[in-house]
Amino acid sequence: MNIQNLINLVGTPGEPVETGYADGWLAIEQRLGSQLPDDYKDYINTYGTGLLYNFIRIHNVFSSEDCCNLEEMLSLMLHLRNYNNRNRTLGIDVLYTVFPETGGVLPVGNTVNGDWIFWRTQGSPNNWTIIVQRVRSDFIENHDVNLIDFLLNVANPDIDYSFFSKLVEVAPFQVNG
Repeated sequence: MNIQNLINLVGTPGEPVETGYADGWLAIEQRLGSQLPDDYKDYINTYGTGLLYNFIRIHNVFSSEDCCNLEEMLSLMLHLRNYNNRNRTLGIDVLYTVFPETGGVLPVGNTVNGDWIFWRTQGSPNNWTIIVQRVRSDFIENHDVNLIDFLLNVANPDIDYSFFSKLVEVAPFQVNG
């Protein structure tokens, strides 16, 4: 599926804020040392910073707010990577490494409840899949789909796709600002 399916479901914001632009994407991908998935770029170019379904916030590399910025969230995760490396030396299992390690997780979003949405960065960026970790829990869901398919699937009332599917309501996108 593509961004048009999401647009058909929730529409587009009248005046999105902090949307992407070509030179900006190039600079960010150079800093990250990796391209980002095309569906993510389509999402940010269309919606910018805000709240989807009154529940999900996708981290935006162009956001001026630390809590919404993908690079800031990655910085937080890299601090956790140091913690994870220390735990490995103590013999404690760690489920996932952190990007930029191959197959590492990269935080792409969260929910208003505090659940985390990650990419598992294995293979080419357009093949990255989604991992969801429930807040205050070790419960993890793996979803073998891209970001847009994940966002569409959690809003589908005909399937019980994720633990928070029942909390999602199809509603207009809320712009930050």
